[in-house]
Amino acid sequence: MFLGDLSGLIVDGNILWLEASCNPVHDDTGELYKVIKFATVITEKMNREIGKTSEIAFNISRKTDENADLGLNVIGITIEKVTTLSEGLV
Repeated sequence: MFLGDLSGLIVDGNILWLEASCNPVHDDTGELYKVIKFATVITEKMNREIGKTSEIAFNISRKTDENADLGLNVIGITIEKVTTLSEGLV
């Protein structure tokens, strides 16, 4: 049996997501007779998941920028202190 998500199917310019399964059917002797395929449209679910993932990535990026700004501020303060200390030694 196969079970998985399929993407990239385009209908009217929109991406269509399917959850598909392929189920083998055997005859009385155990030989493969046919395969029954089922598919469920999961486009709305996948669009929600993609939206959540995008929001998480954006929030991480924003937090990284904030941390970089804080780090830059610390470096600036450190440079000022070292400069002040070195001027006192001269």
